[in-house]
Parts: sequence; C-alpha cells; structure tokens
Amino acid sequence: MGSSTAYHLAAHPGFSGRILVVDKDMTYRQAASSLSLSSIRQQFSSPINIRVGLYGVAFLRQARDLLAVDGEAPDLSLTENGYLYLASEAGAPILAANHATQIAEGADILLLTPDALQARFPFLNGEGIAAAAWGRSGEGWFDGYMLTQAFRRKARSLGVALSRRRDRFDRARRRPHRRRAAGEWRADRLRRFVNAAGASGAARLARQMGRRNSRSFAQTLRLPVQRQGAHREMPAGDRRQRRLCAHGSESYICGISPPEAEDPDCDDFDVIWPQFEDVIWPALAHRIPAFENLRPAAPGRAITI
Repeated sequence: MGSSTAYHLAAHPGFSGRILVVDKDMTYRQAASSLSLSSIRQQFSSPINIRVGLYGVAFLRQARDLLAVDGEAPDLSLTENGYLYLASEAGAPILAANHATQIAEGADILLLTPDALQARFPFLNGEGIAAAAWGRSGEGWFDGYMLTQAFRRKARSLGVALSRRRDRFDRARRRPHRRRAAGEWRADRLRRFVNAAGASGAARLARQMGRRNSRSFAQTLRLPVQRQGAHREMPAGDRRQRRLCAHGSESYICGISPPEAEDPDCDDFDVIWPQFEDVIWPALAHRIPAFENLRPAAPGRAITI
C-alpha cells in the first residue's frame, strides 16, 4: 500500500512534492503483499469496490509498461481464471442483485443457472445450488511480492526516498525540537502522512505518533481482516481438480471466515489444523467429491491467507 501510494503520487504529472516511504522490514516476510492470496476480483456488492477491482486489473494488464525501469519490465504472472460464487435458494436473490451492480459498473461476470454451472464445471456437486456467478475475465491472481518490488523500484526511479528508520520517525514526532541525525526527516514537517502499516500495525503506529487525533483514530478503527488457510497437495493425475488449483500448480489454497470467538490475532500466522480437518475439508469434499483423495502438503508449506 505504501509503495503503491508513493508510485501513484510520483507518477502523477500534477505532483511536484517530495515523498518518503518508511518501512519496518524491507524483506516483507510478514507483509500482506507476501502472505495474501494476491487475487483480483470485481464480485462485490459495493460499486466503489467494483471500480477499484476494475482499475486494479487494468493496471496489472499494463504493469509491464507502467512499472518498467531502464527497459526491464516486471513479470507479475497475472492469471485471469475468475472467481466462482455459489448460492442457495436463500442467497440467489442477493447474488442476482450483486451481479446487476457489477454489470452496471462494466465487470465481465456471468450469472449461471444450475444447468449452465454443471455444464461449465462438471466436477462440482450441484446439490443445493440455485445460482452461481463466475468472473469470465478480469478476475484471478498475480505475484503480489513481485508487484511490491516493482512498485518500489519504479518509485525509486521517480525520486521517491526509501528508509527503514521507523524508530527515528516515531521519536521525531514526539520530540520535534531535538537535534536530528544526518539525513533524518522531521516528521512534524511532513505535510501529509499515509499510515499503511497493516491490519495490526496501523493502529499501533497511530498510537505511537502521540497526537490527539491519531490516538482517537487508533481507538475507533478496528481492522479484523485476518483469515486462516491451509496449503494442500492434489493427488497426481486428476485433471478435473487442477482447474481449482492456485497459481496453476497441483496444489490449492483454502480458508474460511471463522466465528468471532475463533478469529485469531492478526499477528498469528499459524494454520489452525483442526479447523481444516473438522470444517473446511468436509465442505470441500461435499462440493467437490474428488477432494476426498487429497493429501497434506509437505511440512513447512502451510500458509496463511
């Protein structure tokens, strides 16, 4: 988010200021851009979210040209396989209403009857499905880590300064009149500040800034975005399943939005294996019978989404 904001500002013809991006960890090992599903879609109920998705996929399609530096273009491996949403009788009217909103905004989403769904995805168990929506184009996945690096490299080429001196930045805000180290920025002299420190880090950073409005922001804004997922391998040779595999491999990524009482802390990246065994796997095997034959991935390959 921070690197994208920096790039979009620096690339705008009307911007003439200076930009500093401050990162706690430039390896991004715990960043959402590295750990997320890195997906893009337009199947939302809110028009502004749909527009964001449309802008996002249009940008990703042009990213090789937009983010190229010295003739070297990033390969983001954009794969537009689409999202598939399934609805029961109770959910079908909501799916149809959302679809109408998506089409009005220009998204390429198909609303499928049960027969059309079965014809297009014959490996699915259609029991209880009254309607489905599938992104024919504009939805899929990409390399999120590569996009982060491409944003940073392009931003740097446009004059953006990059720093990992977050501690100095915090202290400068609390004690603006102390003597500064060579090359240090004065936080109190920054005209605009974008807090892009993540689900758990944003509120913590706001509290550290020490300003009244920042404390209020930290107390009122909650970001419950953490989800758990598991990485499993497919049995070899079943071509039907590979249409569901993330990133075109013989593995897949899955997850649920857990009940509030079971929702882990945003800093907890461990997979909840009992949740997979007791809740997710049975649901997968019911909807896609071939999932009865899955096997666990190799140790260390579990991931969080």
